[in-house]
Amino acid sequence: MYMTVALSLSIENIVSINIPITISGICPRSGSSASATGEHTNRNLYLAPHFFGHENYKWDDNVPEFYSVETIWADTGLHALMDYDSYNFVDTKFREKLYSILWEKYPQFRFEIKKTVKRKGISLSRVIICSYLDKTLKLIHKLMLRIVRRKTDVQKFYGISDIDEAYEITWDMMKKKCIDDIFKYVND
Repeated sequence: MYMTVALSLSIENIVSINIPITISGICPRSGSSASATGEHTNRNLYLAPHFFGHENYKWDDNVPEFYSVETIWADTGLHALMDYDSYNFVDTKFREKLYSILWEKYPQFRFEIKKTVKRKGISLSRVIICSYLDKTLKLIHKLMLRIVRRKTDVQKFYGISDIDEAYEITWDMMKKKCIDDIFKYVND
């Protein structure tokens, strides 16, 4: 997450292609693995693998102190914003959105969320209303996708052994969609 935010603040040009690709890589000790098994919500925040070797780590006070994918990503992204002198992006709307996501997804940590919301001077009522509104909009979005999406829009591949194999599969898909011309244009 840190590198994603840092890269977004550093690049001057971007090329976009209409083939969104996600390569999910999870090792047994990762936060994503812990999230998939539910272990990430049962740990003490400072026992998370992200803190090994980082003594005196300062958690961003905009983020409630509990271990989850969302809190680790938010904290890491905020550290990148600070390091790149772009911390001014952190406004009340950002905080309300983060807290509403956490409120909905992690009811067992509502005490920690309330504490942070109060410390930041944000209305807990707004956070709760945003949480329910987000939940409703997600359900509507999911329903709409089921109605309009064709079965061929998403292809999933499992059991890919390494990044080279993922590259080959991706390259073959791109060739099938006549993307070679785009890359020729970009390389010229």
